[in-house]
Amino acid sequence: MVTTARRTLAAAVTLGLAALVVPTTSAGAAPARPVQPAAKPTLGGPFEVDGEPGKISVGPDGNVWFGVTGNSGGNDLGRITPSGTITYYDLGSTSVGWLTPGPDKNLWATTATGVARIPTGDPTTVATFTITGFNQPEGIVTGPDKNLWAVGGDTLYRVPPAAPTTATPFTVAGMQGKQVTANATHVWVADAANGKVHAFKTDGTHTSVDVGGNPQGVVAGANGQVLYSNPENANNHVARLTLGRAPQKTALPGTDPSFGVAYGADRAYWVGLFLTRKIARITADGTKTEYGTFPDPYKPRYVTAGAGGTIWASLQDPGSDGAIGRVTGLDVDNRATVTLKSTRVKVKRGKAQLRLKCPASERSGPCSGKVTLKKIGKPRKHGSKKWSARAGRTVTVKVGLKGLRVPHGGVRVLAVIEVKDKAGNRRTIRKKIRLVR
Repeated sequence: MVTTARRTLAAAVTLGLAALVVPTTSAGAAPARPVQPAAKPTLGGPFEVDGEPGKISVGPDGNVWFGVTGNSGGNDLGRITPSGTITYYDLGSTSVGWLTPGPDKNLWATTATGVARIPTGDPTTVATFTITGFNQPEGIVTGPDKNLWAVGGDTLYRVPPAAPTTATPFTVAGMQGKQVTANATHVWVADAANGKVHAFKTDGTHTSVDVGGNPQGVVAGANGQVLYSNPENANNHVARLTLGRAPQKTALPGTDPSFGVAYGADRAYWVGLFLTRKIARITADGTKTEYGTFPDPYKPRYVTAGAGGTIWASLQDPGSDGAIGRVTGLDVDNRATVTLKSTRVKVKRGKAQLRLKCPASERSGPCSGKVTLKKIGKPRKHGSKKWSARAGRTVTVKVGLKGLRVPHGGVRVLAVIEVKDKAGNRRTIRKKIRLVR
């Protein structure tokens, strides 16, 4: 294991980018409303790498991990902390392909013959598993069924973390699988040879979408949408895709998109622009904003979302040592919100009628949760009810009251209002209210 101190190349590398932000909207995609990030994403680093960094992923420990080739110490794996300190690890005869955090809190990777389980506490204790027929290692991800899904050549494998050698193969004729991603219903594979993106259900059946070109990267966003990168000769682009709809392209003239793409905590896609050394943010409605540039000669080849609302990129200078780049300052929604319309709550037919509003300002709606009414100062529960509301809407939550009589003057109780949003934010609000007849 070798540790290097954080190194930066130039005083001007960390950029204040207000003058370098160029928002554009893809042709044919009219956004529902202008999208302008409130924050100002800023490029940081680069953090020099001993060797060339390859595929990159956040780990289950919150650090970012990447494969490395040409390391002077013969190391195969790198880890970079949020502060920029890089540590290298020798995995012996194991060379890693793509990396992903597994459902068992280990880091997992594809290898030449299967998959590898890498404990983040001590990566040198890596365990490798041979999968029959596995070759040409590429993408790996945790699927909606909590299995690992790994692609090798023309086959996608469903890999149980507890028994990787029993993986189930699903072959697509002629496929050259690249990056793999997953949402709540499907595992998606970019197929560079066939010019397609495949959406697999967990039973192995799949839907193929003909997109042309040579798709490389693919990442899941929200509401069933994914984004894929397609370095298609003179027609380089990325495209947003939802099953049952035509791809919505965003052209990238004069550059080519990174082979690995990411979905950030700001609910937008992030794509490296290799030839121009920039990085682009693309929203679900197609608004594109470019940030950069990374210092010459570094070019972003693979991108991942990191902890704390960050984006990280493997920066390559083909044939020479590379670096890791970082983007901070994303406009991240980190708070779930709900409003109780009144602390004076009417009771009708034995049910308290609480009026809750999910504010229009809630960017990650709908809001949902549960209301519980309790006796003040004691754990006794009078009743509870689940609720849901779209952003900007008010709902009446009718909570049945058990064993509570409401006198003419009313009675005070404690309302415990739980709320969560689609960004995963959670909040609990406690309010004393008066129930009245």
